[in-house]
Amino acid sequence: MFQKIIMHCAVVCIVAAILSGYRELSYALEPDRSAGVEKKDRRVTGVVAFTAYYANWSPAWKKYRFTYVKYSEGDFSLPRGTFMYGPSVSVTIDRWQISANFLYGEFRGDLVTYDYIPPLSGTGYGFMIPYRVRKEVKKYDGDLLVGYEINKYFRFFFGPKYQGYQYKKIFSTSLITSSSEDIRYHSGGMGVGVGCTLPITGDFYLTMNFAGVVLVGSQKGSDDKSDRTSIAYGGNEIVKLVYEIKPIHTIISLGGRLQYLYFYTTPNKYNPGKHDIFYGINLSAGAWF
Repeated sequence: MFQKIIMHCAVVCIVAAILSGYRELSYALEPDRSAGVEKKDRRVTGVVAFTAYYANWSPAWKKYRFTYVKYSEGDFSLPRGTFMYGPSVSVTIDRWQISANFLYGEFRGDLVTYDYIPPLSGTGYGFMIPYRVRKEVKKYDGDLLVGYEINKYFRFFFGPKYQGYQYKKIFSTSLITSSSEDIRYHSGGMGVGVGCTLPITGDFYLTMNFAGVVLVGSQKGSDDKSDRTSIAYGGNEIVKLVYEIKPIHTIISLGGRLQYLYFYTTPNKYNPGKHDIFYGINLSAGAWF
């Protein structure tokens, strides 16, 4: 549902921009009487903002499967909605913009499953031992983007992206409770995309960003007794309404954000999932100068 809304908004954005661009082209055919005069809107501006992202997460590690000697499987359940938050900074020079964004959040997954231990002899019986696993996750997300404004409606951007995770597993049965060492996962790559801005009325705008990304990750301290490398690719889409309060130099935005990654190779052999999805509400407030 959320993906369909984003696609419909993108179509509206493109059609509106084409129609507006045609109108501007007709005016552009008239003689330019301002030739040689420096444009007043060419200036350097900066924005410092704080973002809160109320995100739902369906992680690639949601499905768990362990099949050596003993057998167990199940799906981790995550609470609906967890806040991620962090700062962002951007500087605009004429048509160019450089922006840096960072988000941090803590998630928790719970799994109730069992271990099957086969019989030690051919005539014995196996055992099924129920147990619970809690996975505590710290997520780090950052990017540095360089953008260029093609016209007042469209821009393209590119730059490096980082995603990091820190995992801690807590195992518990009716008899014992134990925790594993921290597992650290770092990934980096490049993203490229296009953005669209449509004026609604006055200082009220609709903005959309659509980007593709490729990430290469490395996991340390893996619970499958080996360090592993992963490759993932996917997309990141943001659709939001932006309101600029000029008298107090403030910008407020509210919208939706979706990130989808497909893991071509996964960082853990016990988690065979390939799809990693984030989606939720994105709220930001900042000051420009």
